[in-house]
Amino acid sequence: MLSDGFERFSIQIPPRWIDELKAMRDEAVLLGRAEEFLKNLKELKYRLSVEPDEWGESREYLPVLQLEMRFGVVGIISVWYGVDVVRQTVIVKSFGLRGGLDGSP
Repeated sequence: MLSDGFERFSIQIPPRWIDELKAMRDEAVLLGRAEEFLKNLKELKYRLSVEPDEWGESREYLPVLQLEMRFGVVGIISVWYGVDVVRQTVIVKSFGLRGGLDGSP
């Protein structure tokens, strides 16, 4: 991902979820919602790289891994992620679409 100079945390995304994001983007393009999807994705990148420990909702703490598991939503994209404050790393568990790109609930 591109650096804008403000990152405090590195973001680790498993290859499976990179592929899923590409599929979501492709679906957004087909439905004419590419601009909205990309805007949401850009804001999500900012939230995860700059303020992941303050943004989203804390769900649980995994002491052995020293990860705080959180859930956040930006527009139509949701994300489950873990924050390791000591290593300044965010580990994405999964992404999802809220209600689908076609506007269905």
